[in-house]
Amino acid sequence: MTSEAEDDMDGDLTFGRAMNDNDIFTELDSRLSVISRWAVVNTIKRQSVAEHCFNVERISRRIAVNWLGITDSSKLDRISQIALHHDDDEAVTGDLPSPAKNILSEKYLDAHRELWYNIESPEHNIVKLADKMEAYWFLAMEYKLGNTYVEEYRQELEAKVVKYAEGWGYRVVDLARGWIRRVDRLKGKTHGWTT
Repeated sequence: MTSEAEDDMDGDLTFGRAMNDNDIFTELDSRLSVISRWAVVNTIKRQSVAEHCFNVERISRRIAVNWLGITDSSKLDRISQIALHHDDDEAVTGDLPSPAKNILSEKYLDAHRELWYNIESPEHNIVKLADKMEAYWFLAMEYKLGNTYVEEYRQELEAKVVKYAEGWGYRVVDLARGWIRRVDRLKGKTHGWTT
């Protein structure tokens, strides 16, 4: 049962949980599947924010288990939840390119940092690495489809993947570099991606 005050929350934006007992799946949740990523990058394939978050969740868990040896189910579940929700605010803002984030108001940025899935933690840092790796994968597949426009962005992301891996030590940096080499060696294979 919800209180009258909770029923009046229609305009509030509460990401990652229902707004009241009747809002099990909201418009904000649904919008993630129709909001496109790569707003300022010319891509052949369209990628939704929801698709990206799903992919980041898969990568995050595999980094946690295979690279970092995490077996604690509560930590793995937290990693999954952070990954699935890490771009929830884009249901309202759309996919903001990095330059736009640099000029946003401090009020917006402070509110963004306070969302539960953006609070700094080891789990959050795993998701940040996975986020960059997923973007790298997407642009590598774009390049293999013939989109040479993305090459500069892909190279920038390669450096970011290595930078985020550095927070986990030399072993993870080596694993990340090896993963990048494997992606690059796909030699035109797009694993089901077609134009």
